[in-house]
Amino acid sequence: MASSFPTAKNNFITGASSATLASASHADTHNKLEDVIGITGSSDPDSLTYKLTNTSSSNPGHKHTLEDGATDITASVAELNVLDGIPATLTATELGYVDGVTSAIQTQLGDKAPLASPTFTGTVTLPTGLSGVAKLTSGVVSAVTAPSGTIVGTTDTQTLTNKTVTPRITTITSSATPTINTDNCDAVTITAQAEAITSFTTNLSGTPVNFQKLLIRIKDNGTARAIAWGASFEAKGVALPTTTVISKVLTVGFIYDTVTSKWGCVASAQQE
Repeated sequence: MASSFPTAKNNFITGASSATLASASHADTHNKLEDVIGITGSSDPDSLTYKLTNTSSSNPGHKHTLEDGATDITASVAELNVLDGIPATLTATELGYVDGVTSAIQTQLGDKAPLASPTFTGTVTLPTGLSGVAKLTSGVVSAVTAPSGTIVGTTDTQTLTNKTVTPRITTITSSATPTINTDNCDAVTITAQAEAITSFTTNLSGTPVNFQKLLIRIKDNGTARAIAWGASFEAKGVALPTTTVISKVLTVGFIYDTVTSKWGCVASAQQE
């Protein structure tokens, strides 16, 4: 037998003219063994040398089958450098961290918004609860100063101090039947009434609660205007005014009474 791995088959035969073996059966056995093992650079996909050395081989012997049927990991030097700091020998637990990954991890990370000055497109859904203190301005989330006291709860019994409540105001220039929704306003200002007010009830809406307050301020446009309040208003200690005074501001205060389902007049002040 040759001392180095053959580059060609010997084709052992019996006889005296070439490489010989003792008998034809011995030559046949060795030839079959060469067929199985192969030769250097063998192109026979069934030979062991092809399976172990040829890069085109998909044989598990060449691919070094890993646990659960996984095959060799291929990566560039740059990609491996990303793993700098990870132990040279990965444990099963560490490899398990990428379980379920279906595409390039770097691509997935690149699609995530950065922590500093992220930019969003499309619809951005914010949490309804106050899990963090932030605000969304022109598509950018930025931090705001957190409150130093207890957060106000919608159903909690709490005492508020050092707070200013800005009234909700409905402004009307002039109308015979002013449109007022008491769910949306706490005060109404009519700035230049140019006709008689035939009813404050006609276009009145809202679902007021007991003791809810409503202020109505009226100024005519230089001519006194008659005022009719309608069925939703009543005198409650103070008479309902029936007219404006030329170019003077009239302010009328009401408190809602759920017993009568009416706005009770508790104040009326005419500018002097």
